[in-house]
Amino acid sequence: MAQPAIVGIFASNIEATLRFYALLGLTFAEEDPQHRHLRSPNGTQIMINDDRLAPRMGIREALGASGRLSLGIRCDTPAELDELYERCADAGFGAVAPYDAPWGQRYAILRDPDGSRVELYALLPGVDGH
Repeated sequence: MAQPAIVGIFASNIEATLRFYALLGLTFAEEDPQHRHLRSPNGTQIMINDDRLAPRMGIREALGASGRLSLGIRCDTPAELDELYERCADAGFGAVAPYDAPWGQRYAILRDPDGSRVELYALLPGVDGH
C-alpha cells in the first residue's frame, strides 16, 4: 500500500520560505544553499528546493504558485493552532482565520511566500483522531 512519505516544495526564494516555516517551528537541515530537508518525529519528510533546481531534477514544466502544494500541519490543541496562525498572520501569511470546522477540527489556512497552501488543524475536544 502506498504511504505518504515526502512533501516536496519548490521555492522562488528559499530563504523567505525557510523563515516562513521557522514561524511554524520547523527547522530544516542545511544541506546546500538550494536544498533543505526535514524529517519529523513521525517520519514525514519535507524537502524545500530552490526553483533553479527544477531543470536539474527533470522538471521541465513551469512552476506555478498557488495550488502546487498543500501541506497539512497537525497541532496538539486548538489553542496552539490559534497561536501559530496569529504569529504567521502577523507576518503577512494569513489566508483563512481559524474556525471550528464541521468535521471536528479547529482549522485554518496560511499561504507561504510562494502562495502554497499550509493547512493547520487540531482535533476539537471530544473528537477521536483522524
